Amino acid sequence: MVKAIEFVVRDSAGGTSRGAIAGDAGNNFIQMGSGDAVSLNLSRQSVAGYARQGDSLVLTLIDGRTVVLDGYFTAGTANQLYLSQNGEVIAVQLSNAADGGLYASYGPVEGWDKYSNLDALRFSEGDDVALAGGAVDEPAGMAMFAPGLVGLGGLGAGAAGLGLAGLAVAGGGGGTAGPTGPVDPTGPTGPVDPTGPTGPVDPTGPTGPVDPTGPTGPVDPTGPTGPVDPTGPTGPVDPTGPTGPVDPTGPTGPVDPTGPTGPVDPTGPTGPVDPTGPTGPVDPTGPTGPVDPTGPTGPVDPERRPPTVDPKDSTTVIIDTPDKELDVSGTGEPGDTVTVTIGTVTETTVIGPDGTWHVTFPETNLPADGNYEAVVVFDQTDGVTTTLPGPDFILDLTPPDVDITQGSESVGHVENAADYTDGVRIGGTGEPGASVTVVIEGHSHSTVIADDGTWSVVFTTTEIRTGEYTTDITVTARDPLGNTTVITDRLVVDTVPNPIDFDAVTRDNVVNNGENTLGFAVTGTSVAGAVLVVTVQAGATSYTQTVTTQADGTWTLNIPAGTLPGGEYNATVTATSTDAAGNGSSETHTFRVDTQASVAFSGTVAGDNIVNASESRNVVLTGTAEPGSVVSVSWQGSTLPATVAANGTWSVIFPAVSGSAVLTATTATVTATDVYGNTATDSRVISIDLGTSVAFDAIQAGDNVVSAAERGAGVSLTGTAEAGATVVVQFGSGTRTVTVGATGTWSATFTAAEIPTGNGLAQTATVISTDVAGNVATASHLVTIDTLVNPFAITGNSTGADNVLNNAEAASGLTITGSVEAGSQVQVSFGANGPYAATVTGSTWTVIIPPGVIPPGETTVNVVAVAVDRYGNTATLPTETIVIDRVVTNFGADTLISGDGYINAHERLNGVPFGGTAEAFSQIEIVLSNGQVLRTASDASGNWSVTIPASYLPVGDGVSMTATVTATDRAGNTADLVRNVIVDTEAPEALGVLAFGKAVNTNVMTELYTTTDGEHVSIFRVDSTGGANALTFELNENVRLNVGGSRVTADHYSLDQGVSDGSYLVLQNTDAAGNESSTLFIVDNRGSVNVDLSRIGLAGFDFSTIDLNVAPQARLTLTNSDLHALTGGDNELVIRGDSLDQVRLQLTNTTPVDVREIDGQHYNVYAMDGGTVLVDQDINTTFF
Repeated sequence: MVKAIEFVVRDSAGGTSRGAIAGDAGNNFIQMGSGDAVSLNLSRQSVAGYARQGDSLVLTLIDGRTVVLDGYFTAGTANQLYLSQNGEVIAVQLSNAADGGLYASYGPVEGWDKYSNLDALRFSEGDDVALAGGAVDEPAGMAMFAPGLVGLGGLGAGAAGLGLAGLAVAGGGGGTAGPTGPVDPTGPTGPVDPTGPTGPVDPTGPTGPVDPTGPTGPVDPTGPTGPVDPTGPTGPVDPTGPTGPVDPTGPTGPVDPTGPTGPVDPTGPTGPVDPTGPTGPVDPTGPTGPVDPTGPTGPVDPERRPPTVDPKDSTTVIIDTPDKELDVSGTGEPGDTVTVTIGTVTETTVIGPDGTWHVTFPETNLPADGNYEAVVVFDQTDGVTTTLPGPDFILDLTPPDVDITQGSESVGHVENAADYTDGVRIGGTGEPGASVTVVIEGHSHSTVIADDGTWSVVFTTTEIRTGEYTTDITVTARDPLGNTTVITDRLVVDTVPNPIDFDAVTRDNVVNNGENTLGFAVTGTSVAGAVLVVTVQAGATSYTQTVTTQADGTWTLNIPAGTLPGGEYNATVTATSTDAAGNGSSETHTFRVDTQASVAFSGTVAGDNIVNASESRNVVLTGTAEPGSVVSVSWQGSTLPATVAANGTWSVIFPAVSGSAVLTATTATVTATDVYGNTATDSRVISIDLGTSVAFDAIQAGDNVVSAAERGAGVSLTGTAEAGATVVVQFGSGTRTVTVGATGTWSATFTAAEIPTGNGLAQTATVISTDVAGNVATASHLVTIDTLVNPFAITGNSTGADNVLNNAEAASGLTITGSVEAGSQVQVSFGANGPYAATVTGSTWTVIIPPGVIPPGETTVNVVAVAVDRYGNTATLPTETIVIDRVVTNFGADTLISGDGYINAHERLNGVPFGGTAEAFSQIEIVLSNGQVLRTASDASGNWSVTIPASYLPVGDGVSMTATVTATDRAGNTADLVRNVIVDTEAPEALGVLAFGKAVNTNVMTELYTTTDGEHVSIFRVDSTGGANALTFELNENVRLNVGGSRVTADHYSLDQGVSDGSYLVLQNTDAAGNESSTLFIVDNRGSVNVDLSRIGLAGFDFSTIDLNVAPQARLTLTNSDLHALTGGDNELVIRGDSLDQVRLQLTNTTPVDVREIDGQHYNVYAMDGGTVLVDQDINTTFF
């Protein structure tokens, strides 16, 4: 575990704060202000280095920890760092080093004993860091102040605060400079302050010979000791050495010739000082100056051992120091006497044969407390005396003074409640600068005794409990050097005031009239012997007496008769008391004064203080009284107890009230007795009226029936009731409130808007009469309302389910029927025609509109019906519109079926479209002459269409057919039309090539001869690339030609463009119906040729024949897909050729299904996938 480092910070106002840092899990941070002084419980050996980080000073310790003084370099009054251990305080002065770091100089400060103003910065404890880290005396990179600076007594005013201003002494890093050698003026700290105590130091010896150039001048060379040997082991001081020359004004610089150690008189008997001597030149006038050459001692013996005092750190002795003896030792000439004086105490010894000496000041022979420097006097046997300074000693064997003068039992203090509110203060006197720790019940507070010798601490109310008790106080005072004084005392706490309690004032804490009249007592409890001042406050009246608590803890205050004013109010009694500790207590008790009773009626009886017949049962009377009162009510000869609620309200119920229909006044009396026996009464006048009457006159509206005319003019209802009564008449949706006149009659008029309409409607009028007493009477009267013709309606007509009058329906006229109130008359108008009288039978009517007035075409006509009942009420039905549709409009069909009046094989195969127009949503029926029927309907735009399937059409060449189209519109009207068409599904014969001719000496075909089957012939050239190219030609029909030895008739085609070998010719033959039969003619006689059926130009033709005759050794491969692509609807292909040609068919069944003869040549018939191929038997046929 790493022990924390204690610190203390003193601010510029003199206030101090303490703490510890850099321990386990602790922070290493101290906040600095401006002009602060901070002291760390460390020695200089514990600090490995210093660094500036921003405004912060960072100390690195030898164990690796760091301490951060935050804000140390903040602008303003400079802050100061001290190191303190074992009661010693060392100042640290920092300057900038050449390498950019910080250079530290150390030195004790002036007045560093226990009485210094730096006592608050002193630590008596040792430095645990140095002990744990094995620190050396002088950390690397640090400089020590010369021992001559101890105490800083000689520093000038400019360095009085620290004794460090401008100083940085050489010797850091383990140099060899002696402790008192002369200072090198070029060293890091410059020359020693001339007011310093130590003078020039020899850099090599313990005291060194005096520099011959120094302020003391050379020693007389004629003296018995001779000049200093510059080559001796200690030699003259090098003026360029690390410590520089001594300031000539310093106390040990050039010796004052009048002082005890001034320069040696060069004419004196002693001559120059022995360079190995410890003291330098001797003042010729001092006790140890140059030896009188005529004196008994003669010249100094150069072989004598010089007297020395062993160097030793300052020794502090306090009460707790285990070994309080003081030791001083050194060397010198054996046999010399050494006298050591510390303060007023002296010890003497003789230097032993080994040249050492030692004296001990026992604990029983110590000087008084203080700071001392030992004085050592050497008395030589020849009478020469030498005086040297000895070690420093600090003695403090007196414990610090401390006394309690405030807050304890010894000073007669008792901590009462008033004192306790701001904490418990313990104070006293003691040794200024000593720390004081006060412990009460495990809680402690510490402070430092002020310069005026006073101290105080305050314990919070959370640390010192309340109550009545005595507890120990322990006070420990510790002076800066660690001496302690412990004293004890007692803390007396009494924060509990005298308790005060009250009994109930009287038995129920209420003073009633009798108790107030006779007088009463207020009693309570407190501490025996306690004196109480008791005051009764009743409104503006008060009564005060001082009473003493009896031995049994009770007290009594007697209130004389009639002291309190009468009435109902709250009074208070207050008792106050102060106990021996000065704690005050006060308590107040509230009691009630009630010397009177009260009672009263509240509200109104029956709402208006008049009891009518409906209110005559269980009549409730209410009022108020004091809570707890007993209340009774007398009325109409009966007295009943009232029920009193907790809040003093009361009520009583009288089961029945007697009286007549005449308004009569009665009196009710209430009596209340409160809980204290006080009584009060009140009375009220209550009127009684137990009856009234009302009636309608026998006849209303002249005959008790309200017609439409009467309703329109308004209807007045009349009747009788008690004079002055309020009458409310309700009729229909209206309500009238009227006051009955003095004659006892009333009248109320209702508007048409309030009277309902109806046909024989029984309407009851009601009247409610309320007299001044609230008695209510009612009456009613039945009035018949007949203001309508009801029923009256059109219930049907002859337009059918679609409500449209079509042509067939109009031919019989339009019949309209309806209902009406029995006994009424009905008239019907049809557009501008009519009116026509309807036939009324009971409650139904019928009228027929003649056919002749019904208009043709598509139109509408309004129908209006009017009825008049037996009371003259009329009714006109809302206009009804009759929709008339007597024609089918927009009816038509395609003029030519299939576009040209012909249906060829392709068209039949794909189905033949047929369409037209009609009225929207009409039903269309097409009947073909072969009996096939198609049906459809027109769309919202009136268009209709069908596709006549192939199965509905015949096959053949020039078959005539008719299509009859019938349209039926939504009204049921119909129209017909007929269209004719010729069906031709047989393709013309394919042209056969009989012969062809080429241009002379070329392979270009220029003419060809074909069979005469052509109807409409087109010739195309299909090259290996590109589409089919139509050729123009000149046709000569029916020419004679020799073919195979026979004379035949042929058609001659002279081509305007020649056809080269390698091209294909397509001879297309088309009939009038558009049926096509094309021949693929291979024009290539150069040798074996492969027929390319994939040429683009072959698409779009219906081939029936491929002619290989002109292409020698033709090679043709035909797949199923080729067959479908090349042929027309019949998918039949004839391949002509000879034995040199080869045909390959995609076929698994290689056996011909038939043999067919064409133009005398036999062909094998093969059934391929969905088609038929006929191959000349001469052709070499293979399969794959």
